[in-house]
Amino acid sequence: MKYDLGGVVIDRCPLALLKHPWTQEAMKLYSAYKNGITPRGCGLNAETAHYSAVMNALAGLSAEAEQWYRKESEKRGSK
Repeated sequence: MKYDLGGVVIDRCPLALLKHPWTQEAMKLYSAYKNGITPRGCGLNAETAHYSAVMNALAGLSAEAEQWYRKESEKRGSK
C-alpha cells in the first residue's frame, strides 16, 4: 500500500515512522476512542484530564488531516 504524505509517497504505514512507544499507544487509544471505547468504560468525563487532552488533540489533528485530504482530492478532481 502507498501513503501520500503531502506529496511524499512512502510504502510503510505512517504510524510505523513514529518511534516513541507512547505515540503508538496514544494512536491505539484514539482508535478505540473513536469507536466509543474508553479505558474506564464510562465515557470521556470519567477519564483523566491528560487522557482527555490527548484525545482532544488527536481529534483535532484528525479533523485537520481530513480537511486537507478533502481539499487535495478536490484539487486532483478538478484537473
